[in-house]
Amino acid sequence: MAQKALSLLEVAEDFRSQTRLRIQLGVLHLQSDPPLPHEALTLLDQAQADGSFASLNDADRSRIKVASSRARFILGDHLEAAAILAELDDSGVADALLAGIEALILRAQICGTQGRPEESIEHLRAAATRLSQLGYEHGVAQLWFEVGSLLDEHDLYREAAIAFRSAGATTGLSKAASAQSNVMS
Repeated sequence: MAQKALSLLEVAEDFRSQTRLRIQLGVLHLQSDPPLPHEALTLLDQAQADGSFASLNDADRSRIKVASSRARFILGDHLEAAAILAELDDSGVADALLAGIEALILRAQICGTQGRPEESIEHLRAAATRLSQLGYEHGVAQLWFEVGSLLDEHDLYREAAIAFRSAGATTGLSKAASAQSNVMS
């Protein structure tokens, strides 16, 4: 359906919406089971190329960078994934809220694969702190779950449990598990 919507937008010559839809399709390819990183990169590269013409905002540019980095990470090119995240920092748009949190989680994964667990944990804790500042906003449950899973891999079970409770709370499962009152330190 998204592919059909993209075709309709191309006919309508709505370049900004086309570009945003390409970004979203790229992200969806990365979230599919199994992920489709090559297809995602094709869409994200096109979105990046169209970005200046479509007048994208910083959040959209951040989403392109983070998703491109995730695709490279999935393909096993961890150095390129890290380089793309470094570009995100250099461009000054790393603070786009959700993209910034996703970048921290991805940095944690990269550090984990490179045998740097202390840095990985540092990035995960920073992601948890930022997530806790969002409260129960829609769309952050998956991010909390990723943080919890990665903390669990580092044997930080208490912090992982807090992250998993926060994931549940953001979906309405339990308002008692407040991310804000259980911020990891």
